[in-house]
Amino acid sequence: MIILGIDPGIATTGYGVIQKDGQKLTALDYGVIAPRLQVLYEWSARELGLPRLLGLIRDGTPIYAWSYADRQVWRQTRDSLPLRALRVATSGREEQ
Repeated sequence: MIILGIDPGIATTGYGVIQKDGQKLTALDYGVIAPRLQVLYEWSARELGLPRLLGLIRDGTPIYAWSYADRQVWRQTRDSLPLRALRVATSGREEQ
């Protein structure tokens, strides 16, 4: 059985794919999907003809809810439990 795990976050989304064969688990893939917000806002402003949209973002960080100085609220400061578990599962430890 192949299992896809998704860990949605505020700024990024983590994922992991594992294969279960009896009691054995094998990590097939894992990663993070991080949006490129600056590019998205620039494209949206251009396509919609609303250059004021660019005032909502600075250096890829949204600034409409918090100031640029408080941009850390958009960053994940600690790994989530599923991501930590995936790291342990893929750390190269052999199953006993």
